[in-house]
Parts: sequence; structure tokens; C-alpha cells
Amino acid sequence: MNQIFGADQIAEEKPLIVQFDSDYKVWLVQGTLPDGMVGGVGHVLIQQKDGKILSAWHDK
Repeated sequence: MNQIFGADQIAEEKPLIVQFDSDYKVWLVQGTLPDGMVGGVGHVLIQQKDGKILSAWHDK
């Protein structure tokens, strides 16, 4: 995620949340925001079989 969104941005969004979707065989990694902070976080969708990044986006 650092290479996509930048290390400083991701440091502000830790801890990261990782979830696995067994139907689609993909991992979703997303940032979090501190309590009381308003804004979006980074998301990366990763294919299980080869680690290919399928999608990356940042909410506002």
C-alpha cells in the first residue's frame, strides 16, 4: 500500500484491516481512521492465487 498511496498516508491509516473473501478468493486490505477523524481510507484488492493487485482506491 505504501507504493500506491505513500508511506506517510498509510502510516496515518494504521492499523490496517485484512479480510478474505472465500467466494471470490481475494484479500481486501484497508486502512482505518482514528476515532473522531473524518475522511476516507485506502483499499487494495489482492488476488489470492498470485498476489496480483486487482484494484486500489481511496475514499474521500
